[in-house]
Amino acid sequence: MKKSSRLAIVDHLTGLYNRRYFDKYLKKIISETGKKKKHFSLLMIDIDKFKEVNDKYGHLVGDNVLNELARVLKASMRRGDVCFRYGGDEIAVILLEASEEVAENIKQRIANKIE
Repeated sequence: MKKSSRLAIVDHLTGLYNRRYFDKYLKKIISETGKKKKHFSLLMIDIDKFKEVNDKYGHLVGDNVLNELARVLKASMRRGDVCFRYGGDEIAVILLEASEEVAENIKQRIANKIE
């Protein structure tokens, strides 16, 4: 992939895919999984009290929090799972071929690492 193409779909701060790519990718996954009778799970993650962190410690600390969350997420994913920075402090994770039970296990693994 060309550098300019990658920059258009990747969040510059976290290195996760961005919201624009999430919208495109989700439509593709919904279409593909419907045709193949497969399933996927979607996790939505929101950082509690993130605004307070930015207000109290500054945006550089907030950026560090986001980068650390991105690192933890990348380390917690299975091959084929994809993470996106959905908004300021919101992250979306698409888990391919993941049942509700598998998604719950991954969610718990992420929560444990974050704690």
